[in-house]
Amino acid sequence: MKYMLHRLSAAGRLLPAATVAAVAVCACVSAQAGTHAPGITPQIVGGQRVPQGQLPFVAQLRVFDEDEQIFDHVCGGALISPDVVLTAAHCIDEDELEAMSIVLNRADQRETGQGVERGIADDGDGKPMVFLHPAYDATTFAYDIALIVLDQPVLEINPVLLPSPGADTLERPGTVVTVAGWGNMLAGPGQGVFPNALQSVSVPVVSPWECQFAYGGTFQPGPMLCAGVRGRDSCQGDSGGPLFTAVPGTSRFIQMGVVSWGESCAKQGKPGVYARLSDPVIARFIEQVTGM
Repeated sequence: MKYMLHRLSAAGRLLPAATVAAVAVCACVSAQAGTHAPGITPQIVGGQRVPQGQLPFVAQLRVFDEDEQIFDHVCGGALISPDVVLTAAHCIDEDELEAMSIVLNRADQRETGQGVERGIADDGDGKPMVFLHPAYDATTFAYDIALIVLDQPVLEINPVLLPSPGADTLERPGTVVTVAGWGNMLAGPGQGVFPNALQSVSVPVVSPWECQFAYGGTFQPGPMLCAGVRGRDSCQGDSGGPLFTAVPGTSRFIQMGVVSWGESCAKQGKPGVYARLSDPVIARFIEQVTGM
């Protein structure tokens, strides 16, 4: 049986209203660490530090804790248009949206003078403009994507590109792609090391048939995509972050997936599972919300 991510209190107790992983990302952030009940985990294992400015489109979703007067890391994301950030649906907790901010182009979260911060736009009636895919299933994690409309556009960063609906050019098994985030860097059970600086790791795309072998009927080849190998994977705290590759001959990147779920981290035979952005149903939803 699979379970949603839950935020842990500093003492390690589950907070029942939360649905996302929280991790410590800097000295000004709490020492909370996301974990999964037996089953699903999204973290960066086996990666390396990303220099400032190299992946400016990668976003951090964070929530201000009024009691502790600190920011808690929630999830990753990616800028897909000047005023829209793409993340995972399971990262969204309606009770936290008013306190949420989005940070872009700040690889090291201690460097508060770098990058840009944005809030969430409202619809004119005070409701945050956050859109979950209507087919999102919190049990199976199918269609695990959400779109956040920013309160101001970000014009100084090139948004990541998205694949054509129905295309599989980027999904050839064995193709090496990249995943980035501020999540857990240790793969062992009960272990957690959460970096201040953005990490990235190269992972191979896994064929749908191999992923079905790994996860059985839980894996759905339409809205889901697998990537990873023993020792290299996303992990707790990386949820919502991008799976992407560079566009040859340019300085642009194209995103093919969103960190969604998996069993353990960097475990042999258990690759990470991502929301598949070339799926026509997912692509149509993004187009409807963004007008892209």
